[in-house]
Amino acid sequence: MARTRPNDLRWARVQVTTLEYLVPLVTQPAEQEEVFAALVKLRRDFLPSGDPGFDAPRYWSAVSRLWSLRWRTGNDEARDPLLEAVRALRALVEDDPRVAPNRTELARALYGLSQGHAMREEWKAARTSIEESLELLRDLHREVPRETLSRRTAAEALALCAEDEAADPEEQEVYASKAVAALEEAVRRGLRDPSRIRAERSFRSLRGRKDFEGLLRRLGR
Repeated sequence: MARTRPNDLRWARVQVTTLEYLVPLVTQPAEQEEVFAALVKLRRDFLPSGDPGFDAPRYWSAVSRLWSLRWRTGNDEARDPLLEAVRALRALVEDDPRVAPNRTELARALYGLSQGHAMREEWKAARTSIEESLELLRDLHREVPRETLSRRTAAEALALCAEDEAADPEEQEVYASKAVAALEEAVRRGLRDPSRIRAERSFRSLRGRKDFEGLLRRLGR
């Protein structure tokens, strides 16, 4: 198979990086379609080449973030593309487990998948994705003790489990307590911005809890 020209490859890497950071900022369906069209073109032109210069992990990160966003906002057609991105990220992790950013992106993608399941009250599927995500995050925390973003993701995943109204109240309390503990650990490692934490929809099951509200007050000082 013909190799990709270096200049084209460099431009593709720039595009992938830009799209990865752009995805969380696009909220309108028309804007999302434009981003998706750009990702499709990159996939068609570069991904099949197998050229190691093409940043496949970053590409699949952008894909997973886009489809996770659409899946969480009720677009049922996003399920299969998101699952494809999860499988691709999982394959990258299995190929080289030492690459921490790939495991972080897989954990995020699995959490996004679980959010969509929870929104549809598909709690069994949500918990399956959450458990795999949490396992990845626990390993990352041991290896990168000062990392905060993945700790917040773990707190969000645990808080999501506490939302399951069909669960036993004691089980809900366990998940909620673990969520606050994970958030406390993230704060000890440097996480700030109490207003954003308070507004985060993922933490709605924690609102009103003394431990959660106490954490926010301490952060606000």
